[in-house]
Amino acid sequence: MKWSDIMWEKHPFSSAKCARLSIGEYTVSIVTEINEPGLYEVAILNDSQFITLPGIHPQDDDDVLRYQTKEEVVGIIRKIESITAKEPLNVYP
Repeated sequence: MKWSDIMWEKHPFSSAKCARLSIGEYTVSIVTEINEPGLYEVAILNDSQFITLPGIHPQDDDDVLRYQTKEEVVGIIRKIESITAKEPLNVYP
């Protein structure tokens, strides 16, 4: 999946944009940082529960990764692709 393939929508509770990707058993939530143009927050979910994954989340860090660049978000997506051997799919509401 290329960055341009990600389907963005208006966030339901703010002026941010958001996207959700399904990669195997994981869902990746990507939300634009409202006050930091060009940066994103990323959360990984499994069975609707926020999770952390080794190699993606720093030790002792929150389950939401804030202030990620586009390149860092793509890196996270690629790591989950490697873990699952599945390609990302856009999740529609």
